[in-house]
Amino acid sequence: GHSEGAVIACMVASRNSRAAGIVLLGAPGLSIEENLYLQNALIRRAEGASDEAIAQANVLQGKIFSVVKDVADDAGAQVKLREIFSSNLYERLDDNQKKSIDERIKPLLSPYFRDIIKCDPSAYLGRVPCPVLAIIGQKDLQCPPKENIPALEIALRKGGNRNFKILEMEELNHLLQTAFSGAMSEYASIEETMSPRALTAISDWVLSAKK
Repeated sequence: GHSEGAVIACMVASRNSRAAGIVLLGAPGLSIEENLYLQNALIRRAEGASDEAIAQANVLQGKIFSVVKDVADDAGAQVKLREIFSSNLYERLDDNQKKSIDERIKPLLSPYFRDIIKCDPSAYLGRVPCPVLAIIGQKDLQCPPKENIPALEIALRKGGNRNFKILEMEELNHLLQTAFSGAMSEYASIEETMSPRALTAISDWVLSAKK
């Protein structure tokens, strides 16, 4: 599984004793919400944003996430999010401006986002009994290794799993491409689909496990 798919792989392995092993690519160890804050800061910094702008963006993000998590009624949540996005000036906006804000709000209130923002991968990692290989790129800005690798290790060890390997691979981004900065804006311009080093690490691990 890759990224959020890695969380799904952990869910499956935690519930199915037939899983022989799982490979987690760009896997979050911290909660999705925590990673979104980190991601926001790192991506904005890579794009040249100031610390002040990053801090302001994180405050705004926190207000938005609080509504998504705590206001179950979609209509009520929409009203609160409109206030946040418009600085309490929603009713004074023209139709195009209102439409633009509502289009930004719609995915935030989808069942998918309401669920994923509350997801804590450690709850599933701690119940994975099978062998685990986790690979995170050194330049991953969406699931930064500095914070997520220790969280992955703590969750696996806490659950009693000792048969795991976690690799931080130099120069690779969230898609495990060889990257310059790791910024999302680079993804489409990198010719490499996935680093051969990552593919070799996966195949070596699978083959060694079969011996």
